[in-house]
Amino acid sequence: MCFWFPGTAKRTKKKARMVFSATEIERTEICAKLDEKGIPYTVKNQYLRLAVDKQMIEANAALFTEIAKLVRQSWKL
Repeated sequence: MCFWFPGTAKRTKKKARMVFSATEIERTEICAKLDEKGIPYTVKNQYLRLAVDKQMIEANAALFTEIAKLVRQSWKL
């Protein structure tokens, strides 16, 4: 499993960009969970991109744990 934090997001200097890939099935489920929580993201090819900060991750720890499980599951296929 890989979560990639490639520096800061361009428009929000106080946040880091979180990038990860998943299969289409898992990506659909992850996007639904992010939409449910109102967390903005973009999808480019198979990669999901989010602008995150420490407070967002702490406030949504259970969500990010679920996302990690789905990403791990997609890598096993």
